[in-house]
Formats: sequence, structure tokens, C-alpha cells
Amino acid sequence: LSLRGTGGTFAGEGIKKIKIDDHVNDLDAFLKFVSTDQKRQESSDENGVNIPSSLSPPPVLIAHSFGGMVVMKYLEKLFDDGKNNNQKTTQTSLSGTALLCSIPPSGNGKMTGRFLRRSLVDSWKITAGLAMR
Repeated sequence: LSLRGTGGTFAGEGIKKIKIDDHVNDLDAFLKFVSTDQKRQESSDENGVNIPSSLSPPPVLIAHSFGGMVVMKYLEKLFDDGKNNNQKTTQTSLSGTALLCSIPPSGNGKMTGRFLRRSLVDSWKITAGLAMR
């Protein structure tokens, strides 16, 4: 899944800023679509035996970097009991999640500040390397 507005992905006509909640809602809609599509289809195993869709396992979410933060926020909303009056996500079954080098839900501003104070030259090289892709 490519998050809209990231990595050159079209964000939408006239949209300049996308919030994390927009990405969470996109993920929720995608999982709902996959879940619905999976229920419509039957699959076959390697021996050609039909497996009812009800026996197909739920998806595993694997996320890297910023995607990990989106998944953490998705799970936060998924298990929110309504205390914060957040819009509830669709109840989607998951087999599991794997988060690789994820940005913490609080963001990485403090870590970035520490790194800038420690090594301004290295910070510039990393930033320039990412910006020049």
C-alpha cells in the first residue's frame, strides 16, 4: 500500500497537507476492501483442493519507518474503546503486525534535535542524501 501524498503518490486535487488520521483511514478502507474481496473468493491449495474463504487467514500488516507509525495509530484506534471520541475503524481481523524501524507515535522531533546537536555535518549529509533522491 502506497500512502497518498508520500513518495510521489498523488494526494488528491488541491490537497497540500495530509494528516496521519487520513493515512489511518486509508489503511482502514484498504483492509476493509481486502477483507470483503477475500470473503468473495475461494482459493486452492497446492493440490488443487478448494479452500473456503472462511478458512483463509486474515492479513499480516508489515510496515517500515513512517508506515509503522500509521499502523500503530491504526491499532490505537482499532482498540480504542471510545474514550477519546475518535472515529472508530472497521473491525478487521489481523493475523499480526511487524513494524520495522518505525517512527514512534510521538514522532521523532526530539531525536532529530539531539542528532543535530551532536553532529551537524552528518545531519546535513543525511538530509541532503534524502532530498536529492
